[in-house]
Amino acid sequence: VPDYASQDDLSLRQEILAHKRQAVALKREGKLTEAREELRQAKLLEKRLEDGSTQPNTASTSNVSNASNAVPKKQDSP
Repeated sequence: VPDYASQDDLSLRQEILAHKRQAVALKREGKLTEAREELRQAKLLEKRLEDGSTQPNTASTSNVSNASNAVPKKQDSP
């Protein structure tokens, strides 16, 4: 079913872009560790997009996004 795969690809691409935008925002704030983590998540999703184009798997993509939310945010010390 081509529509099913393309819809999954579209949502995955949006999630990848969201991670990249978040990485840029974190980098501007000087939070390089967190920015690198966001880029790492984006890379993992890009790899899944390439691998998943033959067999889509949406359950594991939601786990990845939840893992990125669990990363503790560092507060800037005064």
